[in-house]
This record gives sequence, structure tokens and C-alpha cells, in this order.
Amino acid sequence: MAYKPFDWVAEAILSRLTRRFYLTEEPENNPLALLHTIQPITQVDDLLVAPAIADSGAMDLTGAGTVIAYTVPAGKKAKLIFYRKSSTTGTRNIQVFDGTTPCAICAAGSTENVIQLSPPLPLPEGWVIRSQATSDGADGAITDYFLFLLEDAYGPG
Repeated sequence: MAYKPFDWVAEAILSRLTRRFYLTEEPENNPLALLHTIQPITQVDDLLVAPAIADSGAMDLTGAGTVIAYTVPAGKKAKLIFYRKSSTTGTRNIQVFDGTTPCAICAAGSTENVIQLSPPLPLPEGWVIRSQATSDGADGAITDYFLFLLEDAYGPG
């Protein structure tokens, strides 16, 4: 009796796999034969990522300089997908900061602004999202909102 590479697979599973992956039995004299196994794969990193929604809390933007809206926790890394910059009386921008160099992710302005990053912006542990202060007395309790993917960090970057 000739060897059939798929004899060990239950018929219900085999019929689904055959259609999905276009599986066929190979001829016995095929010099380019591959292993007689099915190797299922998946992007394991995707299974370890959790979406998270956060807000900055009430930020006092009445002074000068910048105010931290969010810090990526130790042992985590994030990918920023979406940022809602609330309207203010004074002009401000939103920045990502690695502890050395700030990078604005939106133009300065005072109107509400929805920033959608595509692809998502990777943020290693310890990086911050911060707002430029407006130096306007009416901007004493401004809250911004953001959506990101959060996962455990297993090393640099």
C-alpha cells in the first residue's frame, strides 16, 4: 500500500486544510519533496498586545514649558494609534519625548484636533507624550485622550 502523507489527519480537518492551503498529495517520485508535516504559524506578538485607552487627567497648561500627558510604564512598550487634543484658549502642540529630543506629532493650534498615526508610532518604556503649555489662564484643566497598543517590553526598543 502506498504511503499517503495525510492519513493521520482527521477527515474534517483535512478537508478544511486542503481547501484553505490548496494541499495535494505529492507523487512518490518527486525529487523536490517537502516534509510531510503541516507547520501552523501565527504572529505571536499580536497575541500579547492589548489595546488601551487612557487620558492625561486634568493638565494645568497655564504656565510655560511642557506638561506630561502620559508616560510609558517601565517594562512596557506602546504604539500610539490615536490622540485627541482638546481645544484650548492658547496655542499648543503635542510632542513625543524620549528624554533628550522632543518631536511634535501635530501642528500648533488651539482647536480640538484628532491625530491618527498610521502606522502606529512606537514608544519604548519611559518615553512620554507631552503637551506644550499655553500660558493662558483659561487652560487650567485640559484633558487629552489617546488610544494605543500596550505590551510587555523584553529588551531595548
